[in-house]
Amino acid sequence: MFFISHEETGNSSTAIVEIDGALNSETSSDFEHYTSRLAESGIIYLLINSEKINFISSEGIGAVLLLHRKILASGGVVVFFGLSREVSLLFHLLGFDRVIRTTPDREAAVSLAADFASGSGRDSSLPDEPAGKKSAVSDTTKNLTRKDAVKSQNDNQAAFIPFVIECVKCSSPVRVSMKGEHYCPYCSAPFTVSGEGNAIFRINEIESGES
Repeated sequence: MFFISHEETGNSSTAIVEIDGALNSETSSDFEHYTSRLAESGIIYLLINSEKINFISSEGIGAVLLLHRKILASGGVVVFFGLSREVSLLFHLLGFDRVIRTTPDREAAVSLAADFASGSGRDSSLPDEPAGKKSAVSDTTKNLTRKDAVKSQNDNQAAFIPFVIECVKCSSPVRVSMKGEHYCPYCSAPFTVSGEGNAIFRINEIESGES
């Protein structure tokens, strides 16, 4: 079962969102719809109580990243607090702890949002995501393309932007930080990432390995 609700704090631009259940393919659309409505109503400081989130799938991660970009574009911030050990480890493995702000508890999250609203929170060690940078989890396809993984620099140079894909064999989220040959860390499915940000799973090798 999945429940989501919220309560507003002392100002009309901050809300604490309570989530109970898994954030996966069945619930991520509800999460996205609910939080989008909050953002559209002027709430740009979203504090997500994660104490009862027992699982996050690749679809849930995609919804979190989408919310992060939307709120960031509005000049706000998303803060997850009370992460379980498992979810916290997933955030760390995928590098989300360098993109998404997290705190151990509600009090720290409220304080961080207040600092951010006053301008001082923007000076923290965690950088804001630059405009144009996109991180997303792709659909489960045999050819997972992320053209947004390359960002032009100085008009003639490109820097590789890390992104997340979903393994076509085991459906696990995999963070890619460089081009070249890769293997899924969960099931060892092979795939290749080009400099243009195209992630192509080598289906023939996966199928032959299973036979």
